Amino acid sequence: MKKRNVLRSVMCVVLAGAMMCGCSPKKDDGASKTDAGSGAAQEQSSANGSDVESAEGGEQVVLKWYTETDEVSNKNVYKTQEIADAFMKKYPNVKVEVQPLVANTNNEEYAKKVDLMLASGEQIDIMNFSSSSNVVQKINAGVLEPLNEYAEYRGVDLKNDYKGAMEVDGKIYQIVNQDSAYIVFINEDMLKEAGLENPPIDWTWEGYADYAKKLTKGEGRDKVYGSYFHTWNDFYQIGTLGVIPGNSFYKEDGSANFDHPAIKGFMEFRNQIENVDQISMPYIDIKTQNLAYRSLFFDSKVAMMPQGTWMLTDIKDQEKYPHTFRTTFATLPRYDETATPNTTISTYGLGYCVNANSKHKQEAFDLINFITSEGYNISKAFLSPWKEADHAAIAASIMGEDQSLYDLDAFNKVMYESDMIENNKTYIPVYDREIDAIQAEEGEKYLTGLQDIDTTISNMQTRATEIIEKNK
Repeated sequence: MKKRNVLRSVMCVVLAGAMMCGCSPKKDDGASKTDAGSGAAQEQSSANGSDVESAEGGEQVVLKWYTETDEVSNKNVYKTQEIADAFMKKYPNVKVEVQPLVANTNNEEYAKKVDLMLASGEQIDIMNFSSSSNVVQKINAGVLEPLNEYAEYRGVDLKNDYKGAMEVDGKIYQIVNQDSAYIVFINEDMLKEAGLENPPIDWTWEGYADYAKKLTKGEGRDKVYGSYFHTWNDFYQIGTLGVIPGNSFYKEDGSANFDHPAIKGFMEFRNQIENVDQISMPYIDIKTQNLAYRSLFFDSKVAMMPQGTWMLTDIKDQEKYPHTFRTTFATLPRYDETATPNTTISTYGLGYCVNANSKHKQEAFDLINFITSEGYNISKAFLSPWKEADHAAIAASIMGEDQSLYDLDAFNKVMYESDMIENNKTYIPVYDREIDAIQAEEGEKYLTGLQDIDTTISNMQTRATEIIEKNK
């Protein structure tokens, strides 16, 4: 059965590199939608029985912005009220009410409360989701509004102005909320001590293992590992980037893909460096001791760590992670020399959407467009997905004023100057999380010595096939 017959196919439009071509969001031309004669907001207001005029003239529109971040974080880190104030200055006929939906920043709790608000019909104009699976489920349920018409009215090209636009049946429902990706964090002091240079952009996992061997030192409690992979399932999948495009779980026809040689090859690679050579911290130690990856890196217990760019902000947090070494950066290695270099996983699926039942859809779009573009230049709390953002200034702000703690040039080279390619899931069936769990369960058995690699691959392929067949 072809993928398109199983579920709506999701196509992520990802540009090859962090700097994209295209035009930036245009400024207002001064004409109200009433003058224009046919605006998306006017049409939607009529469809919803609302007599509220557009934000550019007439009565005031009130938007509700509920955040997944808490009040203290909103004030001190994310500057949500400052962003709202700047938006209201630009659109004086719109009032934005900012309110945290959680007591402490928590994406899961936020998602549960959003579901309750949607079910009760309470006003919630914009939403921020933390996974592509969640977004696809909401689209299929008719909860989210396509953004194409509202973007076109403003002259915004969502495919080219932003990274990671997510298309479903030719429609875009989301603006990515941050430009996050997996890269390699490296303790530069250890690198220099070992006589090593920053890795090249096109290095391979074989080269990574060579670095890890030279960076590993000590024994027992004093041992420093050259490498570290956290327990998340992403760290089985990063090894096949540039080899298996899209969702590595499935073949082109939607059947199970765990028999792909690269999946087996990278799992064997991890077993080799973790359990045989012991130059990467073993999975079983991380899991049984419930080790925290941030602490391990900033306590200088590991020299190299593939991790998401959300860890950048921890560099400046000297109270929580006191350290004096300098962090430098490298691209994710490629599977082998035939694979595409600097291919990574981004946080595709995290982003802002508009409620299909909002009475002010154009204004809601304007708000999420502003938050993720000009707003991020205000907060400098996230790497911006917007092309026109001041990327270097934002990155420096995130990592802190003390630039002796990080190599900004190396970071910019990896993220913005080396044609980074984001290999994201282009197909997400309703049972994708079940397939993901299979890889996690069987992979754990292999890395902890409970079964061999052939049994592991066979079990993953068989179990995944059963789920796929059951859902036909």
